[in-house]
Amino acid sequence: MLALLGRLDRAVYRAERFVVVAGLFVMSVVVFIDVVHRTFADPESRVARWLAGAAGLFGEAGLAEALYPTMRDWVAPPFLFAFFLILAYIGVRWRAEESRTSRLRAWGLALALVVGAWVVVRGMIWLLPNGVVWAQALAMILTLWVGFVGASMCTFDGRHLRVEAADRLWSPGARRVVTTLANLFTAAAVLALFALSLSFIGGHWESWIQTDGYGGLVDGLPGVPQWAAFGVLPLTFLIMGTRFLTAAVAAATGRQYGRVGGDAIQAMLKEASEGTKVLSGSRGSDEEGES
Repeated sequence: MLALLGRLDRAVYRAERFVVVAGLFVMSVVVFIDVVHRTFADPESRVARWLAGAAGLFGEAGLAEALYPTMRDWVAPPFLFAFFLILAYIGVRWRAEESRTSRLRAWGLALALVVGAWVVVRGMIWLLPNGVVWAQALAMILTLWVGFVGASMCTFDGRHLRVEAADRLWSPGARRVVTTLANLFTAAAVLALFALSLSFIGGHWESWIQTDGYGGLVDGLPGVPQWAAFGVLPLTFLIMGTRFLTAAVAAATGRQYGRVGGDAIQAMLKEASEGTKVLSGSRGSDEEGES
């Protein structure tokens, strides 16, 4: 029975890992697009403000405001183009040191990259004239999902919060009893949160049903009901509660649950000792090279 639960648990863990990776990827891409759109669609130019302000330091009062339109329309664009072109050239040369790319080819690649990026950005602004208005709402929902699914993964990994020092105070026989009771108590607390989250989701579900799907939606994210956005709460609490119950059964039978298992303090000490060996080895090689 435990073997079957273990295989099922590992399958759930792989699904959780996919959700976390996909959530982080989508969140990063959407927020990046939103920031780029806000920056380049804004008619104001901070670079032009800085350039006009720098010119105004050496002139009369009000010169900066007078120079700002000229800086924005004629000076800032070529300045930014040259700046990004130099950055792209440095990146290409750095990347292509081993292949011995010529300077002329590096400048050509840098120019193609900058022009291509400009075309993509302008095309994005043309396709999304109002911007990605739902980016922040989606990022908040994905943060919620990544956080709670990640907490569930920590339960499987054996990296959830617990008092490791207390485990050293008990004899092996007593430790089994204490670990079993601790897992049972944690499972009861998590399953209580599962029941509360079900009640929380039920309220949003009723609001969504009673309005025929027009109410109970996430602000800034049209078409997404709140019960679906917060559905990660009962889902992860149920998974974590089941895992703690399984850990209690495993502890009662003298087994270890999870991918990590064992004493976390010993694992950290082992990692620290391995890191010290690596550092000492690198220092030794450096000293030999100097000698």
